[in-house]
Amino acid sequence: MLFLLPIWVLAGVADYLWHRRTHIETTSGTEESITHALMITEMAPAVLAGLFLEINAGALALIIGSYLAHEATVAWDIYFTASRRPIPPGEQHTHSYLQGVPFCLASFVVFTHWDQFLSLFGKGSQRPSFEINLKHPAVPPGYLFPLLIGSGLLAAGSHADELWRCRKA
Repeated sequence: MLFLLPIWVLAGVADYLWHRRTHIETTSGTEESITHALMITEMAPAVLAGLFLEINAGALALIIGSYLAHEATVAWDIYFTASRRPIPPGEQHTHSYLQGVPFCLASFVVFTHWDQFLSLFGKGSQRPSFEINLKHPAVPPGYLFPLLIGSGLLAAGSHADELWRCRKA
Protein backbone atom coordinates (compact mmCIF):
# COMPACT_ATOMS: atom_id res chain seq x y z
CA MET A 1 0.00 0.00 0.00
CA LEU A 2 2.75 2.45 0.90
CA PHE A 3 4.81 1.74 -2.19
CA LEU A 4 2.86 0.20 -5.06
CA LEU A 5 -0.21 2.43 -5.10
CA PRO A 6 1.75 5.71 -5.29
CA ILE A 7 3.91 4.24 -8.07
CA TRP A 8 0.76 3.22 -9.92
CA VAL A 9 -0.68 6.74 -9.64
CA LEU A 10 2.59 8.25 -10.88
CA ALA A 11 2.68 5.80 -13.80
CA GLY A 12 -0.88 6.88 -14.67
CA VAL A 13 0.24 10.52 -14.77
CA ALA A 14 3.23 9.55 -16.93
CA ASP A 15 0.86 7.77 -19.30
CA TYR A 16 -1.27 10.92 -19.48
CA LEU A 17 1.84 12.89 -20.45
CA TRP A 18 2.64 10.37 -23.17
CA HIS A 19 -0.90 10.74 -24.50
CA ARG A 20 -0.48 14.52 -24.65
CA ARG A 21 2.83 14.09 -26.47
CA THR A 22 1.28 11.79 -29.09
CA HIS A 23 -1.80 14.03 -29.47
CA ILE A 24 -4.38 11.44 -28.50
CA GLU A 25 -7.12 14.01 -29.09
CA THR A 26 -6.43 14.06 -32.86
CA THR A 27 -5.48 10.40 -33.35
CA SER A 28 -7.31 7.72 -31.39
CA GLY A 29 -9.47 10.34 -29.66
CA THR A 30 -12.39 9.98 -27.33
CA GLU A 31 -12.70 6.21 -27.80
CA GLU A 32 -9.25 5.57 -26.36
CA SER A 33 -9.76 8.09 -23.58
CA ILE A 34 -13.03 6.42 -22.57
CA THR A 35 -11.17 3.12 -22.47
CA HIS A 36 -8.69 4.66 -20.02
CA ALA A 37 -11.54 5.88 -17.82
CA LEU A 38 -13.02 2.36 -17.95
CA MET A 39 -9.73 0.84 -16.78
CA ILE A 40 -9.59 3.25 -13.83
CA THR A 41 -13.20 2.40 -12.99
CA GLU A 42 -12.54 -1.35 -13.22
CA MET A 43 -9.69 -1.22 -10.70
CA ALA A 44 -11.37 1.15 -8.24
CA PRO A 45 -13.34 -1.63 -6.47
CA ALA A 46 -10.14 -3.65 -5.98
CA VAL A 47 -8.22 -0.70 -4.55
CA LEU A 48 -11.09 0.33 -2.28
CA ALA A 49 -11.54 -3.26 -1.07
CA GLY A 50 -7.84 -3.46 -0.26
CA LEU A 51 -7.95 -0.17 1.61
CA PHE A 52 -11.19 -0.57 3.55
CA LEU A 53 -12.22 -4.24 3.82
CA GLU A 54 -11.01 -7.28 5.67
CA ILE A 55 -9.77 -9.65 3.00
CA ASN A 56 -11.86 -12.79 2.68
CA ALA A 57 -13.14 -14.90 -0.22
CA GLY A 58 -15.63 -12.21 -1.26
CA ALA A 59 -13.02 -9.44 -1.29
CA LEU A 60 -10.61 -11.73 -3.15
CA ALA A 61 -13.26 -12.51 -5.78
CA LEU A 62 -13.88 -8.78 -6.23
CA ILE A 63 -10.15 -8.00 -6.52
CA ILE A 64 -9.49 -10.84 -8.96
CA GLY A 65 -12.57 -9.99 -11.03
CA SER A 66 -11.54 -6.33 -11.20
CA TYR A 67 -8.04 -7.33 -12.27
CA LEU A 68 -9.31 -9.66 -15.01
CA ALA A 69 -11.74 -7.04 -16.34
CA HIS A 70 -8.89 -4.51 -16.35
CA GLU A 71 -6.63 -6.87 -18.30
CA ALA A 72 -9.34 -7.56 -20.89
CA THR A 73 -9.77 -3.81 -21.36
CA VAL A 74 -5.99 -3.34 -21.63
CA ALA A 75 -5.93 -5.89 -24.47
CA TRP A 76 -8.76 -4.07 -26.24
CA ASP A 77 -7.05 -0.68 -25.70
CA ILE A 78 -3.82 -1.84 -27.33
CA TYR A 79 -5.67 -3.49 -30.22
CA PHE A 80 -7.71 -0.34 -30.81
CA THR A 81 -4.89 2.18 -30.39
CA ALA A 82 -1.97 0.55 -32.20
CA SER A 83 -3.32 1.34 -35.68
CA ARG A 84 -4.39 4.90 -34.79
CA ARG A 85 -1.36 6.50 -33.15
CA PRO A 86 2.26 5.71 -32.38
CA ILE A 87 2.96 4.12 -29.01
CA PRO A 88 6.60 5.06 -28.35
CA PRO A 89 8.89 2.75 -26.33
CA GLY A 90 8.71 5.01 -23.26
CA GLU A 91 4.93 4.80 -23.23
CA GLN A 92 5.09 1.03 -23.65
CA HIS A 93 7.43 0.88 -20.66
CA THR A 94 4.98 3.03 -18.67
CA HIS A 95 2.25 0.54 -19.59
CA SER A 96 4.37 -2.20 -18.01
CA TYR A 97 3.95 -0.46 -14.66
CA LEU A 98 0.24 0.19 -15.25
CA GLN A 99 -0.28 -3.54 -15.86
CA GLY A 100 2.29 -4.87 -13.42
CA VAL A 101 1.12 -3.05 -10.32
CA PRO A 102 -2.46 -4.46 -10.43
CA PHE A 103 -1.01 -7.94 -10.94
CA CYS A 104 1.34 -7.47 -7.97
CA LEU A 105 -1.42 -6.14 -5.75
CA ALA A 106 -3.81 -8.98 -6.65
CA SER A 107 -1.04 -11.56 -6.24
CA PHE A 108 0.06 -10.23 -2.86
CA VAL A 109 -3.50 -10.31 -1.55
CA VAL A 110 -4.02 -13.87 -2.83
CA PHE A 111 -0.74 -15.12 -1.34
CA THR A 112 -1.34 -13.48 2.04
CA HIS A 113 -4.88 -14.90 2.24
CA TRP A 114 -4.23 -18.25 0.64
CA ASP A 115 -6.80 -20.23 2.64
CA GLN A 116 -9.62 -17.87 1.61
CA PHE A 117 -8.41 -18.01 -1.99
CA LEU A 118 -8.49 -21.81 -1.94
CA SER A 119 -11.94 -21.71 -0.35
CA LEU A 120 -13.26 -20.01 -3.51
CA PHE A 121 -12.68 -23.36 -5.21
CA GLY A 122 -13.93 -25.55 -2.38
CA LYS A 123 -10.38 -26.39 -1.31
CA GLY A 124 -8.29 -25.73 1.78
CA SER A 125 -9.15 -25.78 5.45
CA GLN A 126 -11.50 -22.78 5.59
CA ARG A 127 -15.01 -22.14 4.39
CA PRO A 128 -15.34 -19.15 2.07
CA SER A 129 -16.45 -15.97 3.79
CA PHE A 130 -18.34 -13.33 1.84
CA GLU A 131 -19.11 -11.04 4.76
CA ILE A 132 -18.37 -7.37 4.30
CA ASN A 133 -16.25 -6.28 7.25
CA LEU A 134 -14.24 -3.10 7.58
CA LYS A 135 -10.47 -3.53 7.88
CA HIS A 136 -9.24 -3.69 11.45
CA PRO A 137 -7.03 -1.91 12.14
CA ALA A 138 -8.05 0.66 9.57
CA VAL A 139 -5.55 2.22 7.21
CA PRO A 140 -4.16 5.26 9.05
CA PRO A 141 -5.74 8.55 7.90
CA GLY A 142 -2.25 10.03 7.49
CA TYR A 143 -1.72 7.60 4.63
CA LEU A 144 -5.29 7.21 3.42
CA PHE A 145 -6.19 10.86 2.84
CA PRO A 146 -3.05 11.82 0.87
CA LEU A 147 -3.44 8.67 -1.24
CA LEU A 148 -7.09 9.31 -2.05
CA ILE A 149 -6.57 13.04 -2.66
CA GLY A 150 -3.43 12.39 -4.70
CA SER A 151 -5.18 9.73 -6.75
CA GLY A 152 -8.12 12.00 -7.36
CA LEU A 153 -6.09 15.03 -8.35
CA LEU A 154 -3.31 13.32 -10.26
CA ALA A 155 -4.77 10.20 -11.83
CA ALA A 156 -8.44 10.97 -12.22
CA GLY A 157 -7.83 14.67 -12.87
CA SER A 158 -5.29 14.06 -15.61
CA HIS A 159 -7.53 11.56 -17.35
CA ALA A 160 -10.54 13.86 -17.01
CA ASP A 161 -8.44 16.53 -18.76
CA GLU A 162 -7.57 14.00 -21.48
CA LEU A 163 -11.23 13.15 -22.03
CA TRP A 164 -12.15 16.83 -22.12
CA ARG A 165 -9.42 17.54 -24.72
CA CYS A 166 -10.59 14.61 -26.84
CA ARG A 167 -14.24 15.67 -26.73
CA LYS A 168 -13.26 19.24 -27.55
CA ALA A 169 -11.18 18.14 -30.56
